[in-house]
Amino acid sequence: MSSEILLSICIPTYNREKYLRELLDNIFHQLSNIKDSNVEICISDNASTDNTQQMVFQYQKTYTNINYFRWDKNMGADNNYLKVVEIAHGAYCWLFGSDDMISTGGIAKILSEIKENHDIYLVNNIVCDINMTPLKKSEIIKHSIKTKVFNFNTDDNLLYYLKSLNNNMGIFTYLSAIIVKKRQWNLINFDISFIGSAYAHSYILLSMLKNNITLKYIDAYIVLYRGCNDSFAVQGMVNRIKIDCNGYKLLFKTVFNKKNSKIINYYKEILKKTWSYNSLSSIYEMLSDNNDRELLISITKETHNYLLIYSISFFYYMYRKFFKKFLQKMNIHQKLVELLFYK
Repeated sequence: MSSEILLSICIPTYNREKYLRELLDNIFHQLSNIKDSNVEICISDNASTDNTQQMVFQYQKTYTNINYFRWDKNMGADNNYLKVVEIAHGAYCWLFGSDDMISTGGIAKILSEIKENHDIYLVNNIVCDINMTPLKKSEIIKHSIKTKVFNFNTDDNLLYYLKSLNNNMGIFTYLSAIIVKKRQWNLINFDISFIGSAYAHSYILLSMLKNNITLKYIDAYIVLYRGCNDSFAVQGMVNRIKIDCNGYKLLFKTVFNKKNSKIINYYKEILKKTWSYNSLSSIYEMLSDNNDRELLISITKETHNYLLIYSISFFYYMYRKFFKKFLQKMNIHQKLVELLFYK
């Protein structure tokens, strides 16, 4: 490997030894087929209590391009995200979740793409179950828009980009979809109020959009996203939704505080795409604690019509109580659930 590193695959991790091992094998298998790849793997370990450190040390005996940092104590996700980019030496940093994987040929594809010298690249993913069995394809940008370069030299261009999004990944919430030019990342003056928000990295990347950068959306499914493993959901789904509600609002209010109101308030549209009426209603109906139900309504009432949530949740209750067993016998239960509540 030459002295100039083109790409750093930046992996923040905490207690994911098994999944991190799978990811490292996945990466090194792909790199073995790429001549002079100039890729390093950066790992920032948030004081894992499993065998992550020993496992990484074993890999370092074989692979010299692993850059490993370990905190003395758990510093929270945001500090870990920032640290893994800080220790990187590459011209580009590919932020990557330690439980995800890269589809075959994905690293070669990114190495080819970054030759175009754009500031941010976004890629699509395939949603998998916990065992990495593929379930469905997920597109960041509306299906009608294929591979495209976005410019952000005007407010209208920024609003056009936001309106083109299918989901929250377009505001840089999902690590593994993001490849960023480190020089541009370093130009942003970080706001420490985002420590603890879960969106420190999103603040930096959204702030970059104000610097007249270019972003290339790559209409290819390069990431394998491991579902059912959200570390931010350990305190329950209501708390998980609260993280997004507070985080998106803080992002848009802070980053675009001098922009027009349409841009500042677009976080509401992003939130509706992240937590649709159907998904909120099904969660509401399944909550057993009335305090949790009240909290769910209180944190979403600014962006969602709570009467609609009540109505859909009542429909879902009726469906579960009176029709579920019948539909299961007809083998159409799961398809109907997906259609009504999870689209």
